[in-house]
This record gives sequence, structure tokens and C-alpha cells, in this order.
Amino acid sequence: MIQAYRAELGRAFRPPYEVPLVIVLNGLLMAAAWFWLPPTWLFSMHQARVFPIVLASWMYADVPATNVLGSASQRMGALLDKPAALRRALAAKSVVLWSMVTPICLVVCYFTWRTTHESVVIMVCTMVILAVAPFGALGVAGWLGIWFPYHALSLEDRWTHRRPYGRMIVRWSALVLIPYVLVPALASLVLAPVLLGWRASGASWATVSDTGLAVGAAVLVVISAVVWRVGLAVGVRMARHRRAVLGPFLADPLNG
Repeated sequence: MIQAYRAELGRAFRPPYEVPLVIVLNGLLMAAAWFWLPPTWLFSMHQARVFPIVLASWMYADVPATNVLGSASQRMGALLDKPAALRRALAAKSVVLWSMVTPICLVVCYFTWRTTHESVVIMVCTMVILAVAPFGALGVAGWLGIWFPYHALSLEDRWTHRRPYGRMIVRWSALVLIPYVLVPALASLVLAPVLLGWRASGASWATVSDTGLAVGAAVLVVISAVVWRVGLAVGVRMARHRRAVLGPFLADPLNG
């Protein structure tokens, strides 16, 4: 796993730098929307304590979380008949994305806590949530890219080979936009048991006690770990089940 992670991290920092560029761009867009747009336009909660979590959800919500096969089509296509290696590769993609986003959000969480003067428990529990919740979402988000992969073509190449238009442009555009909805939705599902527990106790994210937040963070660690492992296992089984379709598709960039 460590070797797979190092290899994936090295690829992330080679042209076209898709993963770091997406993360930085989404983070800047979220910050601009948070500070410059009316609060009710995009955010149901606009409190300082939720800023790091919303920032994380935006930074994860893009194609690196979903297009797990098409972003490196030749390499991933060669792993379709190697379940152990495929699982390591999928896990490495998630961990690389996590290792780029989470440290930024943890630093933001710390400085946000310094300005809000809340308890240390709230800061630590929020950091735990930031650290563990993404794994549950990422473990399942990759299913989209296993069912509907697309090749990482430049815009110039995609437009040059835009026929058939429905596959090269329409399908691709939809798959680029879906992660903005899918990834936050999956994160919400991972958080749902914790949120429902708070609701049953009469609390919410804005009013939960230190003890309630600590219990919720501990429950979330278990939920996210289980969902991530199950998500990876199901993703590998899906890829192997569909390898007769995925193999030829991934082998030819002109498939879209």
C-alpha cells in the first residue's frame, strides 16, 4: 500500500497536475462564495465552526474522487484482472486525495477555533470528523467512475474528436458535474447516523455538547472505516465483473 501511495502521489504532481489544481481551485471557489455571497445562497449553515467541514466537502467534490479508472486508463485497465493490486491502486487514489485536502482543512480548523474561542474538545472532535469522514465518501464515490469512466483528455483533444457528440461531450460534461452533488451527498450519508443521534437528543451541529460531539466523532470513526473498506471491496468486484466492457473502453482514449 505504501508503495502504491508513493507512486500515486508522484503521478499527482506530474503534468497535468489534475488533483492539486482541482483541490486548490475548489477551495478558492468555496472561500469566495462563503465570504462574498449572501449566506443563504449556498450554505444552510453559515457558522465559523462549520467552515472547515464545508471547505473539505467542496475540495473533495470533483472528478479525482470519482473518475478512478479513466484518470489513468492504461494503468488501471491493466489491473482489472488483478484484484489485490486494483484494490491497492483505488485505496492509494483515495489516500492521496485525502492527504492533500485534510492537512489544509485541519489548519483552517485550528485557526477557526482560535477565533471562536470554543472548547478544545470541539476543536479536536471537528478535526477527527475532518480526518475520518472523507474515507467513507471516497470509498463509494469511485463506483461512479467504475460504471461510467472517461478518459482524461485535454479540452483541445476532446473537441477535436467530438464525434460522436453525445459520448465525447454530453456524457463527459455530465460526469464532470455529477461529483459536485454526489460527493457531498455521500458525505452526508456517512454523517447521517451521527446527525440523527444528535437530532434524537434534541441537539444539532450548532448546539451539540462537548460530550455529544465526542460520542458522534467516535461513532463516525467506526462508520467511515467500515464504509471505506466495504466500498473498496465492492468497487473491485464491480470492476472485475465489468472488465469485459471496461478493458476495451480504457484501452482507447477515443472512446470518450
